[in-house]
Amino acid sequence: MKLLLTDIVRTGNISPFKWGDSRDDILKIFPEWEKTFESHKNYCYPFFEIDSIEFYFDEDNFINLSSIIIGVWHFKEDYKSSYFDKGWLKDDLSIPKVKTILNNQNWTYEILQNPRSNEPFILSNRRTELAFDSTGYEDYNEELTALQKIYIRNKPIDSKY
Repeated sequence: MKLLLTDIVRTGNISPFKWGDSRDDILKIFPEWEKTFESHKNYCYPFFEIDSIEFYFDEDNFINLSSIIIGVWHFKEDYKSSYFDKGWLKDDLSIPKVKTILNNQNWTYEILQNPRSNEPFILSNRRTELAFDSTGYEDYNEELTALQKIYIRNKPIDSKY
């Protein structure tokens, strides 16, 4: 089974996972991830990563799934995953390119200003934030600011951020 990441980003629905899932719940869906869980226990931090998708838990021992982070900057042309279909996501999408894609696919979204930087962020729903980074450029330029990560959270994002 491959999960379409763009559907998760659009809707915020993380099915077949559920917010609050534990390691055991996730292993019922993907039992082959057990070795990954075991290797991440040594980090003393409740998260694990599969194919550039990070799963975070509120509690040690991988209890209470609370957020998922999609590392878009890893999605080069040759990105392959047995579990995730990246859809239109790729590593070189500027803010205008993302807006064009979202508009062409009739997504509803809002753009909010990040209070800590020049980069705006796009909310495709109240749980999902598309985050951009212009690091490395002296002056903020929307054309050079690429989509880096997508944060999907178990709680709605406040519009004040």
